Amino acid sequence: MEMAARPAETYRPGYGNAGVAPLPRHLEARGISHSRAASSSGRSSSNSQANRSYEPSVMSDDSCQRVVDGLMSLRYEIQDMGQRIEELIDLRKRLSHRAKRVNDAEYEQALNSPSMIVLYEEYKQAVTYVIECQRAVFERRATFDHNFNRAEEDDQLEIYTLQERWVRAAINAAEKRLNYLQQYPFAYKDKEAIIGHVKAANDLLRSAWNGLRQIERNKDVLYGKISRGPPHGF
Repeated sequence: MEMAARPAETYRPGYGNAGVAPLPRHLEARGISHSRAASSSGRSSSNSQANRSYEPSVMSDDSCQRVVDGLMSLRYEIQDMGQRIEELIDLRKRLSHRAKRVNDAEYEQALNSPSMIVLYEEYKQAVTYVIECQRAVFERRATFDHNFNRAEEDDQLEIYTLQERWVRAAINAAEKRLNYLQQYPFAYKDKEAIIGHVKAANDLLRSAWNGLRQIERNKDVLYGKISRGPPHGF
């Protein structure tokens, strides 16, 4: 089992309250290339596009542009998050061999390492933050009976941003877990504890993937409303 430790009181994920910066004008939605649009539409399901309806937007031009800017900004964040998830999955696979290496003497020594305790507290706090972010998404969606289509565009972008924060938090927590194992592979009592640690990191990555899929689905709905038709170029 993992050793118990008092949660850190000062740890705060740096991105928790960060806003979403809009894209520069030259990168706004109307600048999407036709080639990228074609490749994107080719990967999507034609049936799902045909069955999805888009209500015309009733927002003002300024409000609509603000939502589009925020949406386009998150588009590149999604690409970055997907890449980080892939990298962490590779790291998890490389660290799985640690389960074969347990040394009692090194385990006792690791328990007395102050830096190890700090990292332990940090990743535990990061996991707690994931739960908080996920709960915020569910509670906000509950106000619309978890039906994203019922929300106004501004509310949809808020939900979208909360989901993005949830995914980032899950990736961050998984990364901290795996980095902890990488730096302190002997801070575990037995192989089962190491296996449990790797599985917990994998669960966080799975949570990130699920959140990322929700973002992708909601992106199509929101951008479709704004453009008064199916999304192109995403």
